[in-house]
Amino acid sequence: MSRTLLFRLRSFGVAALAILTSVAVPAQVVFGTDDLVTTNGNGNVFPFSQPATGYTTLNVVTAAQIHAAGVAPGATLLDLAVVATSAGTFSVPQAQILVGHLLFDGTALADQWAVNLDNPAIVHDPTFGIYTFPYATNAWAPVPGVAAAGFFWDGVRDVGVYISVAPGVTGGVAARRTSTNFRYGLAAYLPTNQTPAVATLTATKFRVTFSGSVPTFNTPQATLTLSGTGSAATLDGGDALTVAVSSTTAPNASFLLLLSSSLTGGHLPFTGQSVDLGFPAAGFSDVFLISGAGFTPANAGVINFFGALNGAGASAFSVPLPCGLALPRSYAQVVILDPTHPDGLRVSGAPSFSVKQSCRYPFAGVFPTTIPDTNTAVAFTVTVPPGTSIADVDLVLELSHPNYTDLTIVLDLNGVLAVSLKDATTVDTSDLNGRFRFSDEGAATLDAAALVSAGFVYPGTYAGDNPLSVFDGSDAGGVWTLIVADAVPGTTGSVLGASLILNGLQ
Repeated sequence: MSRTLLFRLRSFGVAALAILTSVAVPAQVVFGTDDLVTTNGNGNVFPFSQPATGYTTLNVVTAAQIHAAGVAPGATLLDLAVVATSAGTFSVPQAQILVGHLLFDGTALADQWAVNLDNPAIVHDPTFGIYTFPYATNAWAPVPGVAAAGFFWDGVRDVGVYISVAPGVTGGVAARRTSTNFRYGLAAYLPTNQTPAVATLTATKFRVTFSGSVPTFNTPQATLTLSGTGSAATLDGGDALTVAVSSTTAPNASFLLLLSSSLTGGHLPFTGQSVDLGFPAAGFSDVFLISGAGFTPANAGVINFFGALNGAGASAFSVPLPCGLALPRSYAQVVILDPTHPDGLRVSGAPSFSVKQSCRYPFAGVFPTTIPDTNTAVAFTVTVPPGTSIADVDLVLELSHPNYTDLTIVLDLNGVLAVSLKDATTVDTSDLNGRFRFSDEGAATLDAAALVSAGFVYPGTYAGDNPLSVFDGSDAGGVWTLIVADAVPGTTGSVLGASLILNGLQ
């Protein structure tokens, strides 16, 4: 007889993937871990203050550290506190403090440093006015505005704390600490186009406190990967979401995948063979099942396990994302039926993704395609059906080239409307290797990014040399042509793939 399990959700009145047996107590994580004695270690100031220039830092709090402290996916950041060597009052005329998930693992981009954070929560903004708080000697001083910002952790990604303070700081919070966390620092307020300098010291010793639960069975033996990365996936309509499930202890187990735009810790007693999402009044109107057929609403009631691992403890499939589908940042979890575990199941972490209400049209071609030297262009085409008015155009181009300034890149519609996204120059030898999205919403052009990137232009979203808005208002129907040429002899590269993205502005 097979063992049966039942998960019954208590009504919290919020949408959630509350599938963690737990005790709802705050979990605290201290970075720069030593005691509160401030006579040893390295001296720092929070936030860094420079009388003439101000200071900006981007502090990295790793997912591994948060996990190690017992913080559950979906936990809310309740407090960020610092410890000082003396008593006083911190005050700065202008400050920007943000908390968010890092978009890039181990790399910080230049320009406005806040672009390194994915949809960050605002603790303080320059328009809010003076930022001030008191502090006492050798005691934790809460930083105001953190709880109200409403940041919650997705259970997968590293967290960045961005602090930028203007000149004129009084009462800088001096502290000492001995341990290290990565941070990026620069003597400038709200820096623009300045390369982050890496230092293995936090801005000061600080402590973050999360709400939520300490999971009892959110273990490495249950893993869920989305889009091949497990984190930070932003997809377009027409893409396919790749899902991979694995368990090291349950090779033939049944599993269930759930998706929600909200995620909080909770408690689920169980005694049966399904998940019971409760009644509609419980507020679970945005919970979906994930399968190869797509997303199925699971608003309430009993949901059965729908899949089985392949005998080797794994399962993988792709979920088609139709054009026009829009999903905000959403969180997924897998529940694996596992009789070898004391609780009878495994629950994964919660990787997240979002889907733009857009449509991706891949260009036809054999990839990779070598870009010939000395201005012999390669061209790729895609035909779009008529009837769609253009509100926004992006171009996603996968490139590899040791000297990006050799390139010219042109996008053309029906031989009538054309825009040059890159004009060849010979002033820089920075190289490209990865996926680049040309968008009018890009913060900088490739040229501007190369000037501060020390020889390498990081994959990401960039503005073209000329705006793509020339296409706005036209009918998208017809033949789109992408033309890439290498105008300077000496080095060659390749086009690895290309797609046209229509109406993905939001």
